[in-house]
Amino acid sequence: MAWYQVNLKRLTAICFLMLIVTHLAMSEEHTKTKVVIDNKVQPGIFDRSMKLSSGDTLRYTISIPENYNSAKPTPLILALHYGGKVTPHYSRKLVDILIEPGLKELNAIIIAPDSIAGYWGNKKNETAIFELMNETIKKYSIDIEKTLLTGFSMGGLVLR
Repeated sequence: MAWYQVNLKRLTAICFLMLIVTHLAMSEEHTKTKVVIDNKVQPGIFDRSMKLSSGDTLRYTISIPENYNSAKPTPLILALHYGGKVTPHYSRKLVDILIEPGLKELNAIIIAPDSIAGYWGNKKNETAIFELMNETIKKYSIDIEKTLLTGFSMGGLVLR
């Protein structure tokens, strides 16, 4: 692979991340330290699903840290899974085995969606990610200035 192809992929990943963070930071309904009062939030790792504006159902895994406090904005980690045949809650293994243990000390909420359209770098998946992040920010107390995007294998290719 030529050097300019590698650099183009890296630039694409950086632009994708900047687009997500900029979209969240400039959204009128979000503030830097939005606080949501919800005393019923339980710590742990959960499989969830949500209906997207497209009508598709997005399955995802969410990890809530043990010390989550809705009065204190919490970092957010978005983790994109590896390739393969996507089965229900395909991202769960990535969260259980790698992301949650490896990044536990950040005390962040982790969301890991299942790809709904193959490779992560397509419009359908990008839209699903935006909707999931917006829904998470509405439901939980998130510090959007402490947002991390990570991925493994196919999920990491978007970041290159």
